[in-house]
Amino acid sequence: MVSLKVIGIALGVLTVLAGMLIETQELDGCMFDPDHLHEIVQSVISDYPDPEDVRGRIDAVVERVDKAYPGYLQGKDREEWLLNFAGNAVGQMWPLRITLSSYLIIFGTPHGPKENPGIPGMSTNAAFTGRYPLATDFFMPLTGIQLGYAPGDMRVTVHKPGDMHILKPGDAEVYEFPGYIAGESTGGGFALEYACGGSALRAGETAPSGKSAGVRGAWKGTKATLWSLFAIPSMLPFGLVQIATSTHDYYTAWRTVYVSAWYIVENLLRGQI
Repeated sequence: MVSLKVIGIALGVLTVLAGMLIETQELDGCMFDPDHLHEIVQSVISDYPDPEDVRGRIDAVVERVDKAYPGYLQGKDREEWLLNFAGNAVGQMWPLRITLSSYLIIFGTPHGPKENPGIPGMSTNAAFTGRYPLATDFFMPLTGIQLGYAPGDMRVTVHKPGDMHILKPGDAEVYEFPGYIAGESTGGGFALEYACGGSALRAGETAPSGKSAGVRGAWKGTKATLWSLFAIPSMLPFGLVQIATSTHDYYTAWRTVYVSAWYIVENLLRGQI
């Protein structure tokens, strides 16, 4: 069995190599253009108008992202759904790509059966988004409706399929994928979620090219920094602490860490952080 000392040395070497790459290359804080991902989600919803066709929308968005960014979706051909317990939200996720500085996943909860619309589907219940000082989170519903509010809000914000919710670095909200609203079923919900550090800009900041955040292409062109190395690892404890304190589902914890580590190392060996 490999000792913890050997694992520690290996991780240290990989971290140093990643740091050297940062000094010599323009690397991905945001490998994917969030605005482009948003356009892909909107095109899928337009081409798959039936909100009950959950699998159709999920498969289509994965295929189209893979076509736009060939070779980057590690999870495309090794589909694995992991349970996720974080901030009181209970759902499932399909990891598509994970690096030290970013991840792309499908996240959500199942829909109710079409033949019995009185069963609305599962809900995450009110949950905490987490507060991530090193990453920007882009949440794009494919199905269902996301509700949320930030401190000081007197009304919830509503994000429907085709919208994009941006959680800026250091911010946090309470959110929910409700099973029903005013007695009408929303059927649960699934979303394409992208988190990235490094070149993720706070809203209103300006990229070196002069484009402001939120404009297609504004997320490109900024050099990754040393902090990019900690963007996703700094988010991982939030995704695991509830397992230790509540669910004790250590199998899910193991699979989450294993898949994350495997994908991160795989990308490091490709020179991608």
